[in-house]
Amino acid sequence: MSASVLYFAILNATERAKAFAHGSVFDTITMKTFGHLLVPDLPRGELDAIEARINPLLKTVDLAVRENQTLAATRDALLPQLMSGKLRVKDAEKALAGVL
Repeated sequence: MSASVLYFAILNATERAKAFAHGSVFDTITMKTFGHLLVPDLPRGELDAIEARINPLLKTVDLAVRENQTLAATRDALLPQLMSGKLRVKDAEKALAGVL
């Protein structure tokens, strides 16, 4: 099974397991919880076709997540300095002009 197909099979199984979990204080997931779960057993050609469609989407998501993390880190580094007056917007723009 390809990595992408396995990822979504596990994701689906996790959601279904949570739906079947039980417990009064916290959800309990036991081996019995997984008894009803099915893992797709597809022919290699179908798996390859699914992988070919899913993989580019997952790469796009990964790039977006990484970009978001970078932007959040930049915000977290600059905002306190901007709010305190230690850094001015014009100064930040000048510093970034050489980077961008």
